[in-house]
Amino acid sequence: MKALKTASAYIVAAVFVLAGLAKSGDISAFSDAVAAFGILPLFAVNIFAMVLPWVEILSGVCVFAPKWRNEGLLLTVALNIIFIIAAGVAMAKGINTDCSCFGFMSRFEKVGWGLIIRDCVFIALALFGVDYESICNRRVRVSGD
Repeated sequence: MKALKTASAYIVAAVFVLAGLAKSGDISAFSDAVAAFGILPLFAVNIFAMVLPWVEILSGVCVFAPKWRNEGLLLTVALNIIFIIAAGVAMAKGINTDCSCFGFMSRFEKVGWGLIIRDCVFIALALFGVDYESICNRRVRVSGD
């Protein structure tokens, strides 16, 4: 079971590192894709487009480091929830845009239910990979102890 949990975690990590690297290769195109969603105010689009790829890379790298695996996986869960919300808002607004989830590699993949389902699968893989026992066994230090 431990090997399966590790494999699940590594799959999620690899996906996030790949996605971050692909986006960071062309920030201008990714910025245009973010703007097409029509969710963020214009002043925030470029900042978001510059920061998100590095957060994705960081989350994946953390998963590969055993000490930070849980934190990295939980960060990927949070990111996927944000991605699902963004896709849902775009769909509700009737915006038919490319997802740009993997930068230039997903240029023709449209936002839709397939994207939301894929993100839910990534959430499930990440949550399966979390070592809940280690989280429960951590000591919480209270000042004065």
